[in-house]
Amino acid sequence: MRIIHYSLGIYPYRSGGLNRYCTDLMLEQSKMHQVALLYPRGYNVWQRKCYVAKPKKQKGIICYRIINAEPVPVWFGIKTPRDFYGEKIDIKSFDAVYREFKPDVLHLHTLMGLPMEVLKYFKEKGVRIVFSSHDFFGICPKINLIDLDGNLCNEVTTEKCIMCNKNAPSTLFLKSINSEIVYIIKSFMKWIKNLKRC
Repeated sequence: MRIIHYSLGIYPYRSGGLNRYCTDLMLEQSKMHQVALLYPRGYNVWQRKCYVAKPKKQKGIICYRIINAEPVPVWFGIKTPRDFYGEKIDIKSFDAVYREFKPDVLHLHTLMGLPMEVLKYFKEKGVRIVFSSHDFFGICPKINLIDLDGNLCNEVTTEKCIMCNKNAPSTLFLKSINSEIVYIIKSFMKWIKNLKRC
């Protein structure tokens, strides 16, 4: 079976339980199946469309980076919802992923950063889609269902979401924390930390 996972990145380069679980699952599945990862990472100011960069291998897993994906809010929330839809995608680059990897299954671990056109594309190709959410992003822009007062949000309404997200950072900030330079700095800092332990 050929399985392509969608998460926010590969652990430890992208921290958090979602990415760690997904990485562990991929490594275990790769013993019996063909496995790849599709994830949002980086922005190209010269190319407005959302596209897939050339694949790289990390931990033995084929990794496809989506460039110019929708912003990834993580737990920060969404201040301007209009910035989170309507991205034009370069369908040829996603078609190249499909033709190269030929997935039987697309396993989604989150919806953050994923343009819905990509989901529609794989569905039209007959790829089976499995969704095992590790967050509440589909119903809560701050992913945790905790309201402004720190209480469990048991009533999702437009008004409550606006209040919770009014102090969210700008879309530019969200894009910058998911940029390639931040990834390089984090990797360098981990290397320095490990060097100090020696």
